[in-house]
Amino acid sequence: MSMSIFCTRPAPVLVFGALIMVQVLFGVNYGVSKVLVENFPPLVWASAQAIIASAIMISLPGSAGRKHPQPTASSLLLWSATRFWGSS
Repeated sequence: MSMSIFCTRPAPVLVFGALIMVQVLFGVNYGVSKVLVENFPPLVWASAQAIIASAIMISLPGSAGRKHPQPTASSLLLWSATRFWGSS
C-alpha cells in the first residue's frame, strides 16, 4: 500500500514557521492599514484588500498545479445568498 503525502505530519519547524508568518502578516496589516486609511478613504483600502486577497487565492491553485473547481448551481446559489450577509 502506498502512503499519501496527506497522511504524514509536517515538520514542527514548518508549523512554527507558518504560525510566525501568520502573526507577521496580521501585524503588518494593522500598521499598513493605519497609514493607508489616513491617506485614502477606508472603502478604497477595503476594496484593495479584497482584490489583492482574491488575486492571491485565485492564483494559488494554479501555482500548485491544480485545476480551479468548477462551480455548480447549488454552490452559486449558496454564494449569492451569503453575499447579502457579507459572508463571502
